[in-house]
Amino acid sequence: MENIEKIKTSIVVRTKDNEDILEEALSAIITQKNIDMELIVIDSGSTDSTLDIASKFNAKIIHYEDVYIPGKVINKAISQCSNEFVTFINSDTICLSPYSINRLLAPLQNEIVGATYGRQVVRPEAEPWVIKDYLNAFPDNDNKPDWMLISLPLASLKKSIWKQRSFYSDAYASEDTEWAKWVIENTGKKILYIPESIAMHSHNYTNHQLYNRRYNNGEADFFIFNTRETIKDFLSSYMKKCLSEMVYYLKNKEFIRIFKIPFRNIAFSLGYYLGNKNAQKRYKKGDTKVKIMDERVG
Repeated sequence: MENIEKIKTSIVVRTKDNEDILEEALSAIITQKNIDMELIVIDSGSTDSTLDIASKFNAKIIHYEDVYIPGKVINKAISQCSNEFVTFINSDTICLSPYSINRLLAPLQNEIVGATYGRQVVRPEAEPWVIKDYLNAFPDNDNKPDWMLISLPLASLKKSIWKQRSFYSDAYASEDTEWAKWVIENTGKKILYIPESIAMHSHNYTNHQLYNRRYNNGEADFFIFNTRETIKDFLSSYMKKCLSEMVYYLKNKEFIRIFKIPFRNIAFSLGYYLGNKNAQKRYKKGDTKVKIMDERVG
């Protein structure tokens, strides 16, 4: 690995009140090998010691003071990046190899590649359902699922492509998927999954957090992709996810936690359904922003 070419990149880390994990994340970043980095921390109003920690690592700090919309934050950060290759590492994502970022960047030197993303593995405290989901989304080989187009907790892209299409900012979620879909369909560029680029990142969401996250996904998917969830879709999603998790739990002898599966997946499936239905109602009422977003869908 010592002979790997050194590649320039701007590394974007989004933060807010991450003092518990940020130092570990930034330490893993600055020890990455064979890269020439510009480290940028974009902060959305931290009130703890997050900014003090970032300053210790000589990061360029950008203050974002508007309502937090992921696409807007990402766009502001990229606009201030000096390099063509921009790498995203979440503030709670820990690179597990000193070459994780280089392995993301190397394929970008090929003209046909527009972006790359790496493999995320769970934290030691991850619950079984989280482990299952991550093994499916981020396999240790090239057989990634079709629905996974990119994942920004560990990803790199070309700024020149972003200049053609900035990240979606009219909804709270799915901005990375919308951007990746546009790149693939309109530029002829590939987005590659790089399982050799590996980092630790996962969340044990509570049912309430899971509901909110899926609600945002459901709403955004209508505006971005014109997805129209039905009660049949909701019931099918709920039953399939419950059954799949029960089989996984039984195989892994997680008998005690099985009783949580129906309740968690109500939050998962119902959140998405209600978020999507709310978006459909807003569209019917002629919401100005929804009309703008519908043009992008069409």
